Amino acid sequence: MRNFTLKIHNRKCLWCDSSSVLAAVVEKFAQRRKEQTHLQDQTHLQEQTHLQDQTHLQDQTHLQEQTHLQEQTHLQEQTHLQEQTHLQDQTHLQDQTHLHAKTSLLLSVSPCKDDTVRILIDELRPIKARYRVPDVITGEGARCEQLRVERKSKDSVTLSWSSGRHQVRVWHFPFRLEILCDDEVTLTFNHKGKLWFETLQDPPR
Repeated sequence: MRNFTLKIHNRKCLWCDSSSVLAAVVEKFAQRRKEQTHLQDQTHLQEQTHLQDQTHLQDQTHLQEQTHLQEQTHLQEQTHLQEQTHLQDQTHLQDQTHLHAKTSLLLSVSPCKDDTVRILIDELRPIKARYRVPDVITGEGARCEQLRVERKSKDSVTLSWSSGRHQVRVWHFPFRLEILCDDEVTLTFNHKGKLWFETLQDPPR
């Protein structure tokens, strides 16, 4: 048995089917419920996305802080290592300089027959004899001539041999040696004063 409802519309009486009205109400309610569920899902998705963004940002910030801290630590270690190395180098250089400053050197100048001058520098009292290559100058050139003092001053001494045409002038400090021919300098040894003589030392124990 079907139920009918009397509905007044625009002052007119209309007969409506009750089942149709109920179905329309249910459908409208379902649609509204669906819209609310969809809105809740979107809100939940936005909250999750925002939370993920915040978490990702915090992770990135933490990673940057860790990286910056590691770089600072590495830089400090490098700086400390460089300072230690520099200090060790300075200490070693001072020790070497002090050692060389106390070492007396012996200069040997030998003029030979073929206009050759042999210069030899060694320690005055070496801890052992240095190895010397034999037969560097052979034949007639191995015969040395006698030197004589021509001039002597506070800073230098001038030596000559044979007829006096050739001369050797030795400067004390800084050490420099000049070879002259007819009073003209033809060759200068250590003209920039950078000669560094490495003394013999006992092996480390």
